[in-house]
Amino acid sequence: PHRRRHPRPMLRRSSSGVGISGLTGFDSGIKKSASLHGIHQFEPLGLRRRVLSESTPDLRGLPSSSLQPIPELGSSAAASAPPVDNRKSLTLICLLAVIDGMDIQLLPASFKALEQDLGLRPTNLALLAVCQGYAMCISGPMWGSIADSGFPRKWLLALGSALWGTLTLLLAVTTDFQMMVVLRTLNGVALGLLTPVIQSFIAENSPPSEMGFNFGIIDFCHMAIGQTLALVAVSAAAGQQIMGFAGWRVAFAAVAVMSIVMAVPLVMCIDEQPRPWRPESISMTSELWKFLSFMRKPTFLALLAQGIFGTIPTAAMSFTTMYFAYIGVSGSLAGLVTSFKIIGTGIGAVLGGVIGDAMAVRSPLYGRTLTAQLSVLLSIPTGAAVFLLVPAVADLWPVHAGLFFLLGLVHWTSTACNRPMLVEIVESDSIGSVVAWQNCVEHMSGFVFGPLGVALMSELCFDYVPAKRSAAFMTDWEKAVNATALGQALAVCTSIPWALCFGFYAMLHFTYPAEVIAMSERAPLVGSSKHQAYEAPSSSGQ
Repeated sequence: PHRRRHPRPMLRRSSSGVGISGLTGFDSGIKKSASLHGIHQFEPLGLRRRVLSESTPDLRGLPSSSLQPIPELGSSAAASAPPVDNRKSLTLICLLAVIDGMDIQLLPASFKALEQDLGLRPTNLALLAVCQGYAMCISGPMWGSIADSGFPRKWLLALGSALWGTLTLLLAVTTDFQMMVVLRTLNGVALGLLTPVIQSFIAENSPPSEMGFNFGIIDFCHMAIGQTLALVAVSAAAGQQIMGFAGWRVAFAAVAVMSIVMAVPLVMCIDEQPRPWRPESISMTSELWKFLSFMRKPTFLALLAQGIFGTIPTAAMSFTTMYFAYIGVSGSLAGLVTSFKIIGTGIGAVLGGVIGDAMAVRSPLYGRTLTAQLSVLLSIPTGAAVFLLVPAVADLWPVHAGLFFLLGLVHWTSTACNRPMLVEIVESDSIGSVVAWQNCVEHMSGFVFGPLGVALMSELCFDYVPAKRSAAFMTDWEKAVNATALGQALAVCTSIPWALCFGFYAMLHFTYPAEVIAMSERAPLVGSSKHQAYEAPSSSGQ
């Protein structure tokens, strides 16, 4: 019974015999942890692999020359393949993330200018944002399937960069709202490839001790650099005239040109291990079967549930601009306060990745889960303090900005736990699909329930009074009542979902270790896999 709980030996044939996978680099990380019923159990530090010392007839007496190292966990490349320049590839992906962050923020930063130039109403602008967001979510599984089927991911990234650049350039010259809806929807389809393709690439080319950091640095470039740069620069230029053109059109065109040009170095400079191309595996039926297989994994269900509730606070934060308007903070200052949260979230992504990697080294099966729970525990009081403890006074906007920065800084669950953990519970040919499906379900549900929950709760529970005139023409009493109602609704719609997330993360303490061990046991006896194990002979000379 004890033998079945541990991974089977992973072997690979070499010219001189059968090699034991995973030997290289283990000497400094293995420690003896228990001796149970004569079976010596070892645990390698920093790797999710169990080492079992037991007699194995076909391994005894192997010469040392037959022991061949294979790539670390997270890499499916063969040992004989040329090395990949990860730093150069990661740098290019980070540059692409900066441009993607700028493209995401183009529309919100230009809302006021679009309203003035094209006569668009807030509902029209919201429709553009919703169409783009839902297109990104729905198209994700398709791109994940193509990436997992062996299609070169650098070509996918280049295609996406050129495609969304072209669509953004067309958006810069159009004046028809219906055409803008079509272009923004197609732009969302192109942007949808980024998350699953980058997830698959980083998982394959990152050692376990650096995976969280690599995810974090990409998120930092996306949010703290790309989104913040667009929020500041585009907001300032959108209402201006630049060389006779509307400033928002020039901003759209500039980002579009950068996206199109970026496609060239992505193809020429990203190093990628060759993979077999399997076009027959791309189909809607196979993707649905994959999703059903993911739904049978308790760890995936727990991560999916926390993701659904975890996106509710993020979506609810869209009401913060209205909240600041009621307490007397001007639009430009409200944007500045919001940018502090974006910057904090980007820095927190890197910080969380580093902490998650370090905790995974200390406790391979529980470290990342504990890191995610710590993030949630820190987020609950910080979010409550923003809307309940700080007085609703305009002069205290620096305090709100500092708390918003802190709220983003402690929000690191994605890079510290979620994405690295998803890599561990699926096969290497399903990494893109699993993150695409999770992203699709959690965002499509969370971004509906978040704003809806704040709106209903503020009106039904906290006496919010709908106003038909702007805050500048409302009485002080009306503004105070609505600010209090919105603040209380925002506090509830952030604290309760985060508390539920803590409970779902607690489930991972039970589901994740069992699934990682099960994945190792199901790995083939001969061949390489990202779920590697090592079983040495029990002879005295081991």
